[in-house]
Amino acid sequence: MKTVTLHRLKSSLSRLCLMTGPIFFNLCSYAGTNTAVATGNWESASTWSLGVAPGATDNVVISSGVTVTVTATGDVCGAITIDAGGTLTINSNESLAIGGNLTNGGNFTASNGSTLTFNGAANSVISGGGTYLIAGTVQLDMASATTALDIQDANFATGVSNGSNDYFSLIRGTIRMDNSGSLYMYNSGSANSLTIPYGVTIESDAGRLYLAPAGTTNNVILSGKLFINGGSVNVQMGQSLNAAQDFRYTVNGGTPQLYVSSGSLSMGAGFNALNSTDYIDFEITGGRIVLACNGFSNWITFQLADNVGGKTLMSAGLIILQNACNNNIEDIDMGGSNVAATLYSVTGGTVQLGYAATQATSTYFGIDGQPSTNYPNLDFEPGTAKNAASFNGKSVNMLSLHINANQTFDATNFPVVNIMKNNGTYAFDQEGTFTAGNNTVEFSGDVQQKISTSSLASLSFHNLTIANTAGNVYLGVPVTVTNQLSFIDGKIDATTHSLTVSNGSVAITGPSASSYVITGSGVSPNTGQLVIAGLPSNSGTLFPTGTAPYYLPAVVNPGTNTGTSYSAFVFQGATSNAAADGPVFSPVYLQQMVNAIWSIGRTAGSGSADLTLNWLASGTALEGSTFQMAGTNIGISRYTGSAGNWAAATGSGSVATETATSSFSTWTQFAVTMNSVVLSKTLLDFGVNLRDNGTVDVSWSVADESDVARYVVQRSVKGGDWQTVGTVRARDEGGADQAYALVDESPLDGVNDYRLLIQKADGTVSYSRVRAVSVTTGAGVAIYPNPASDELHIQTGAGNEIRTVLLLDANGKVLQRLDDPGYATISLPVRDYPGGTYFLELVDADGATNITTVLLRH
Repeated sequence: MKTVTLHRLKSSLSRLCLMTGPIFFNLCSYAGTNTAVATGNWESASTWSLGVAPGATDNVVISSGVTVTVTATGDVCGAITIDAGGTLTINSNESLAIGGNLTNGGNFTASNGSTLTFNGAANSVISGGGTYLIAGTVQLDMASATTALDIQDANFATGVSNGSNDYFSLIRGTIRMDNSGSLYMYNSGSANSLTIPYGVTIESDAGRLYLAPAGTTNNVILSGKLFINGGSVNVQMGQSLNAAQDFRYTVNGGTPQLYVSSGSLSMGAGFNALNSTDYIDFEITGGRIVLACNGFSNWITFQLADNVGGKTLMSAGLIILQNACNNNIEDIDMGGSNVAATLYSVTGGTVQLGYAATQATSTYFGIDGQPSTNYPNLDFEPGTAKNAASFNGKSVNMLSLHINANQTFDATNFPVVNIMKNNGTYAFDQEGTFTAGNNTVEFSGDVQQKISTSSLASLSFHNLTIANTAGNVYLGVPVTVTNQLSFIDGKIDATTHSLTVSNGSVAITGPSASSYVITGSGVSPNTGQLVIAGLPSNSGTLFPTGTAPYYLPAVVNPGTNTGTSYSAFVFQGATSNAAADGPVFSPVYLQQMVNAIWSIGRTAGSGSADLTLNWLASGTALEGSTFQMAGTNIGISRYTGSAGNWAAATGSGSVATETATSSFSTWTQFAVTMNSVVLSKTLLDFGVNLRDNGTVDVSWSVADESDVARYVVQRSVKGGDWQTVGTVRARDEGGADQAYALVDESPLDGVNDYRLLIQKADGTVSYSRVRAVSVTTGAGVAIYPNPASDELHIQTGAGNEIRTVLLLDANGKVLQRLDDPGYATISLPVRDYPGGTYFLELVDADGATNITTVLLRH
């Protein structure tokens, strides 16, 4: 009798603790296990092993075969365990508060109108795998905003769904979806609303969360936190098509937060601020957000309001706007100048306009330009024809821009479209339509930025500005600038595709020794050149061309001639046939000239024009030793064509000013030499080829060999001394072109460099360019040609199986990979890579690795 009285006292104190708080803390700070030993009411003493109903800190166990029914309001416990075969029922309009874990291996029912409260002082877990029927309200009222209720049991989520109401009362704490099931959530007593108040976090780690599927506009509100770390969260996804019911956020007690690191967040319509003064703390580092899944928004489809207090962070992830809004308002706004710079960081990720199910009537996406902040990579998805354009007439910054087929990006009302980085492959990729208007496209990255297309013959900009501070802007397709090309910083690399400026009257501004057009090699008119159309008469037009290390500009003044257009490219390493891959001039000639060739062509017009060549900032690196002493005794020599002749230098110039000028009516290739020098050409071609039997064929052709005595084939390996492979006497058959060949029967292991020494009758000698082949005799592998320009070939001998082939750039990035190519001859296309040093890594069947340096020259 005394024991029963004591336990009744403890039960009374527990209830008093709930009502009066910390005053009675010391009296209530006990904890024990109270086991249901008989079927009965929760409030009945005879139901429990301790002879008293559980208190707030009692851990409760409901044994197998026992049914306990909550028949009053205000019942409490600590943790609760329902054994298999045990049953707990909360009657209608009654309540139970659980302060610890809920482990249900049996049966749990919360009847219609009941309240199940979780109010733990520490993180709590729902687990056990039992069955549930939750028709009442689940109330979250944990000790703090960070105290979590972790729902690990998918059956609990199923029980909420089976109860048909999906009622939640969110007061304080974190509710964590951490199972494979589906959980639906509405405000208690509501069929269309859900509020996530300040102090409450909904966190998705797995499974599927459905937040107010039938929610209406302004009734699904985020003031607290929504975190998606996995699984999927679906907001208002049950609404009818084009119901325009947006998910809103508002500041009510503190800053609302939306964080996505993995998984997905889908919304039936848009996501935007409730009031004009609201803001949000937004962060996406992975996963994806899909908006307007069920049709048009009636406000901004995706808005990060531009108000003080907001925060925007995006480093990865994907934001998809499936449909555009149906009002005259922007579709996307990622915040602007009112968001503090320290709270704004968009360094990665993608915003995608349009999706697989975009409606045919969803044709216009308005972009809110914010010149002080930036968008991530912007991707215009294929499918329904759409138009993206400026909504507010301001400039826009983005990491990269992809315009897919059948889409139009109208840049007319963006004063500047600024591309700030790249998406890992390109910075600007146009497969559809880019409407430039009078717009300026600026590239301001600090990495290489590629302009590309795979479906169009060329691309066009009105104004193009180069402001790249570290990398180069690289043309992956011919580009035309219809108005003006401007340089602020950096270079534009046109080594493989032409760059045309079609308005010669304004042409190019701002070039310098560190900011110009890199042009390519060869004599093809379609590769690596700068074209300027419509040169003004009686005025010099600058062609700011150069190679990667050297600025080598040209100036053309057509005089009184009108309607003229010219092309220009330049390469270093003067050759006797004026081709970039041709035979180099002998040292005798190189001492008396600038070691570069300018190719200037006239593409429209006629008459003579003045040509000025400049090797500004090249210094003595390109000047021959004798040339440096020439003073003003220099001029321009013109290549006369297939006969291999160079005309005597004409015009005037000065070594001190690094300038030479002359007048021409015929336009080919040009060199800067001393006036007393007449350049000549003997060698037409020189090449080497590795044969299947391991020998190397060396071949060459010549013209005008009347003064040549002999040809000497020389070989060097690993930078060693040049050794003679063989000597061939000149035929000298009346000045006709001649072809010669010699076989190196014993090439050495490694990269074999070959050159041709041409000895004339007077004893002077000149040399060809160096050609190389890679011979790996131990592994029976041949790599050729090296240098390569179009394709690189790897040839294996019998019994020498290659398992993996890797082509790497100079930084070790894998550009191409082939697995299990076997014994076949392998060909790697390399034409689209810039010239330079690369590495070829071969792994054989035994796991042995062979790395060979290869050079690309275009």
